[in-house]
Amino acid sequence: LVLATLISSLLLYRFSAGWRTQRAREPAVGGTPGVTSLPAAPISPRRAVAVLGFKNLSGRREAAWLSTAFSEMLTTELAAGEKLRTIPGENVAYMRINLSLVDADSYSKATLSRIRMNLAADFVVLGSYLSLGREAGGQIRLDLRIQNAVLGETVASISERGTERELLELVARAGMRLRDKLGAGELSATAAGGVRASLPSSLEAARLYSEGLTKLRAFDALAARGLLEQAVAADPKFALAHSALSAAWANLGYDAKAEEEAKKAFELAANLSREDRLAVEGRYRETSNDWGKAIEIYRTLCNLFPDNLDYGP
Repeated sequence: LVLATLISSLLLYRFSAGWRTQRAREPAVGGTPGVTSLPAAPISPRRAVAVLGFKNLSGRREAAWLSTAFSEMLTTELAAGEKLRTIPGENVAYMRINLSLVDADSYSKATLSRIRMNLAADFVVLGSYLSLGREAGGQIRLDLRIQNAVLGETVASISERGTERELLELVARAGMRLRDKLGAGELSATAAGGVRASLPSSLEAARLYSEGLTKLRAFDALAARGLLEQAVAADPKFALAHSALSAAWANLGYDAKAEEEAKKAFELAANLSREDRLAVEGRYRETSNDWGKAIEIYRTLCNLFPDNLDYGP
């Protein structure tokens, strides 16, 4: 019933928005004869980038979480400043399932074309990493490739080294170089602050959050819930972990607990990027059945990011 109510409300909004758009194109009635409303400003689509994940060269299961961690963190780095449109990790995970995509250092032109058809991505970021474990001081090498999904060719390669303890710094360096290659420019102080707020404060929280997201996207909400509960215990102020835990509770049918976690995420979201902050609030308004406010939030996202079909009418 709740889902049906939300869908009805969204359809009503989209119908009314479409009606208003059509009316804006018609001649004014009761006003100056022959005067029509100005056409809507044309949309200038941003380049869309999908971070596809990274091959674990060591084969060590305890290092598998780094693929999701690198993907989430680099997506956050690329989205900052709103110069690029990044594909959500959830969409990428479902695409990988639909296309039976295996981890690789690069993909063929035919595979890139399929990815583009599925995600509407102009560029993809992928590659591999080698984690040598504690015996080697936690050394990590991350190798990245940017591939043009339209032309089917590799346009840049990047390599960074560090340790697990320096994970955030390693990702920041790689993200800066990716932004440069993709023409996104340097981050402002405000945008950089949004990136920091979107990342966990400890390595343990990062691992648990990444493993929880992996389970959630594999439709294992029960395992995801346990991992995400540990993640928020490791970093209680990490808004995105609370939001993910809310989704896990909702998938398990615990609406009250989903609302509780969504509210915590909303209360902690003040320093997130504008887009993440609105997305977190939208989820909270949905779980609290505040449909009017939820529609207002998604209308704002649609207006701010008209090239993002996830928000569009």
